[in-house]
Amino acid sequence: MDCRKAWNLMMKSFDNEISKQHRKELNMHISECDECKTMSDNLTEAFTFMDTSDWQAPADIEKRVMAKLNLTKHRRDFLMPYVICNLIVFTGIVASWLDSVFKIGIFTFIKEVFNEVVAAYNMSATVFTAFRNFFSTYFIKPTINIAIIAFLIYGLLSIISILQKMLRRYVSVR
Repeated sequence: MDCRKAWNLMMKSFDNEISKQHRKELNMHISECDECKTMSDNLTEAFTFMDTSDWQAPADIEKRVMAKLNLTKHRRDFLMPYVICNLIVFTGIVASWLDSVFKIGIFTFIKEVFNEVVAAYNMSATVFTAFRNFFSTYFIKPTINIAIIAFLIYGLLSIISILQKMLRRYVSVR
């Protein structure tokens, strides 16, 4: 038996969930392995101490834990509108930018692509050609440029948002 299995059997032993055969194997391993014997003795001592001691949690522990959980949830819920608003603004800026730079009429383009896909549903060769043309025309060359510019725009928006929060905190502290 290896020490890892012995450790698992020790835990089962303290929970009284061990068979007689496993208890026999565990005792044999403990008698041969000094490290596991020491660990077993330490665990026995710790569990004995816990059983004989009169431990009680503080009376207000539940109230304190729930308050911290609610504070964490409140912080997360408080930030969610900012994330969603930033995402909507970012998407609108990118869509407008794409429309103005490439003069493609982004919403008209999406409608046309959707109509092409629906029309070509049963003809796989047509669908493959439409996607190949779509990706080669609109993604291969401009994708890297769009990604870089989008990250710059979003980065600037994030920096502005952080600066606004810092300004609000600075003003509220004074």
